[in-house]
Amino acid sequence: MTSQAELEEEEKAPHNYSIYIAEVDAVGYDSRGRTAYARTPDGELQKFAGKHQVDNELPSVLADFWRFQASGRANPSPPALEAPIEPAENDSIASFLRKKEVS
Repeated sequence: MTSQAELEEEEKAPHNYSIYIAEVDAVGYDSRGRTAYARTPDGELQKFAGKHQVDNELPSVLADFWRFQASGRANPSPPALEAPIEPAENDSIASFLRKKEVS
């Protein structure tokens, strides 16, 4: 049930504002917690500075969100990988699950 005060507050709110929405397909690991690596269209693993590149779109989405916050407009970054992300052995989901199995 909506109160009179809530209705008045809603009427005062701006009705034309921007909303940031992002769709992320890759977060660096698969549904089983295994590290997911970026691949070329041919299926080859991508390397950066001699190391396999983790497939993670979150840093790019976060950078886009910060740009959106600063400007109020969405300016998506190019789909290229911005920086390599190293999988951490001690904080991955797979590592956590392995520890649970041993216990």
